Amino acid sequence: MPSQHTSQLTTRFEALLRANYGRLQRIARSYAPPGEHEDLLQEILAQMWRSLPGFDDRAPAAAWVYRIALNTALGQLRKRYSRPALHAMDDERLLVMAPASIGDPRDPDALLDAFLGRLGPIDRAVLMLALDDQSYAEIARITGLNPNAVGIRLNRIKQRFQHDYIEEYP
Repeated sequence: MPSQHTSQLTTRFEALLRANYGRLQRIARSYAPPGEHEDLLQEILAQMWRSLPGFDDRAPAAAWVYRIALNTALGQLRKRYSRPALHAMDDERLLVMAPASIGDPRDPDALLDAFLGRLGPIDRAVLMLALDDQSYAEIARITGLNPNAVGIRLNRIKQRFQHDYIEEYP
């Protein structure tokens, strides 16, 4: 019979999943190669479960979920691309997955997936957090950047999107 503590953790975990499952799927789809996003999603969920006893209810749950998910995804990228020459590189310089096929440029989800696939891991995280209506301060706290750097990155990401997609598809 499960203990009361385990039951409370399970209830808390299920509530976090209900509130954040879509975000977790987007992160896994964005950081894993085609066909491997379910594996990454499972690893994220396992890491959330292992980290749950240390979760402080005073911190925003969405920020905690993002931090766990992004750290797990970036850790998987490091493992995938770890070679002696890459050990000294930071997350921003890790190899980036090949962009997804755009498909129908009028399909916003396909367009967003293609664009996300072309961004580096940190820029991808910043954009995903911004699209989820997180403040610059919250994005900075989750990614380890400062709020000014978040703003600068978002402006550069917008310019890149404009250049790569808007001007390309009149």
